[in-house]
Amino acid sequence: MNRHLLIPVLTQTAVGGLFINLAPVTPHLIRELGATYGDVGMVTTLFILGQVLAGLLAGYFSDRFGVKRIYVAANICTVLLAVLLAGAQTIQQILFLRFFLGFAMGTQFVVGSSYLAFWSPPEKTALYQGIYGGGVNFGIALSFFLAAPQVSWLGWRGVYLVPGVACFLSTLYLCVAGREPAEKPSGQTLSPRDFRRLPIQSLCLLGVGMTTAWATFIVLGAWLTEDLMVAQRSAFWLSSVLTGINVAGSGLGRILGGAAARPGRETRAVLWFYFIVIAAAAALLFSSSVVVILTLAALVAMVSSMGFAPLMRLAIQVGGPRLQGTAVGFVLALGMLIGSFLPTLFGWVVGLTGSFTMGFLVVLAAPLTGFLAMLRFQSRCAPEQKNP
Repeated sequence: MNRHLLIPVLTQTAVGGLFINLAPVTPHLIRELGATYGDVGMVTTLFILGQVLAGLLAGYFSDRFGVKRIYVAANICTVLLAVLLAGAQTIQQILFLRFFLGFAMGTQFVVGSSYLAFWSPPEKTALYQGIYGGGVNFGIALSFFLAAPQVSWLGWRGVYLVPGVACFLSTLYLCVAGREPAEKPSGQTLSPRDFRRLPIQSLCLLGVGMTTAWATFIVLGAWLTEDLMVAQRSAFWLSSVLTGINVAGSGLGRILGGAAARPGRETRAVLWFYFIVIAAAAALLFSSSVVVILTLAALVAMVSSMGFAPLMRLAIQVGGPRLQGTAVGFVLALGMLIGSFLPTLFGWVVGLTGSFTMGFLVVLAAPLTGFLAMLRFQSRCAPEQKNP
């Protein structure tokens, strides 16, 4: 892997730590800053909203002004916001800064994917996108393992300073070793006619498909823990086990999905992945054994994330060299936007029915919807992706 492929992978692993595990931080925010549990929930919500907005805008800016230029700017903003968050004095400042941190990190992810695509051999695009996406999850996993020690040694502000330093180092590497792709001149002129040529139906279907790859493991992480601890009356330590299973499983799934998706058969691969997820999610509805639940959760988290890399390659193909940033950003933004409502929908169903089993219908609905969207994409939008 040459330096142009290593740069975005290292950057995403570094910034993944800024997602942070809020559990060890929450008591400090409540005690020192007077935050409420509602405020802590808004910390995550505003972060996601910032990422969604970035998905809609970052791709356009990278297509218009150059990939490396926007990538460097997003990295610098991320470092500055991490420092400002470490020095925040009120919960209102944290909420304000977390929104813009989400925007900066969302921009990094979209533009980094476009940067990586230009330096990837065509036959390895999906594999490198999978490694790239997996880097984020491994960074998140590190944040979950390191958050508690960081709070003990450095205070809650350390959860922003440590990954901020890592992001600063990766930014220096990008500035020194990174280069604007020759196929992507900075400052290229884009007219409204260029954007009207984008096949919006294809991008919308890919975005719905991305919801499964992006959000299924998040729903499991947010709510399956409650099922094990409340309905199943299991030990508290299982929540940490489940978190590790979800994050590590989804990161591994992104890499495996990129390796398994052969060029020209990406849609077929996604359909197979989601079929397996549907079967495993359906089995969760009838499972009562903790061991079986954890096993199926690992399978769902891993295989649902396997759709990420081939979907990214399809978005890159749809956008073409001139507009691939816009296409990737749109697909990611739509997937995150729809996916952000799934945990809330899960909670609403559980509250209405009093049954976690009924809530898991949401987990089943996500891959089923993604499967149907990809069937539509295969039949109407990508005839070249059909099985021979």
